[in-house]
Amino acid sequence: MKEESPPPPADEQPVVVSEDSAQPFKGGLLTSDQLRHALPKADIKIEEMSKEDMEAAQETVYRDISGRKIDMKLARAEAARKKREREEKEAQKLEWGRGLVQREEEEKRRLQLEKNKSLPFSRYADDKEMNEERMEEQRWNDPAAAFLTKKKTKGPRKPEYTGPPPPPNRFGIKPGYRWDGVDRSNGFEKKLFQRQNERQRVATASYEWSVDDM
Repeated sequence: MKEESPPPPADEQPVVVSEDSAQPFKGGLLTSDQLRHALPKADIKIEEMSKEDMEAAQETVYRDISGRKIDMKLARAEAARKKREREEKEAQKLEWGRGLVQREEEEKRRLQLEKNKSLPFSRYADDKEMNEERMEEQRWNDPAAAFLTKKKTKGPRKPEYTGPPPPPNRFGIKPGYRWDGVDRSNGFEKKLFQRQNERQRVATASYEWSVDDM
């Protein structure tokens, strides 16, 4: 006699899904109203969400190394404050540098004006003070300036080379304890200056030729 098989468990029983004949399923593109009616009732509708909830849901969450959430508003405010402080410090440095020079120049002008008040209106060639001021003036094209100007440097000075002119070098190194002034190179420095002089000569000749055509 054949034994009857036991019935399937309750969770394996077939489930009959009832379909609403009034609203059959529609595929393809749906309107917002059709999609809203098709969604389950338990879903949160977008219209019911407040503006703060929507912004909170869309905002990216940033965390630090320890995993704590970073408040981006406070972080942006802190970054803006640090940037503002950095810009203010830079502006103060620039203003301090400019202001220091300007204050020195203004102080010199003020002292000169006070000094000029006590001077006579007419000054002659034998005016000792005027002659000393003119001698103190340094002119870049004065060949005797190196012999007549007073030494203004203070403190210890390193000995400088005073012999015959050494061979030129591109670094402007003068003979001294680092270099004895003897050219031991392979001739590169000499060729370099020759090329520079040749380019300068060609440029000068080209300029003179272009001016002659005018």
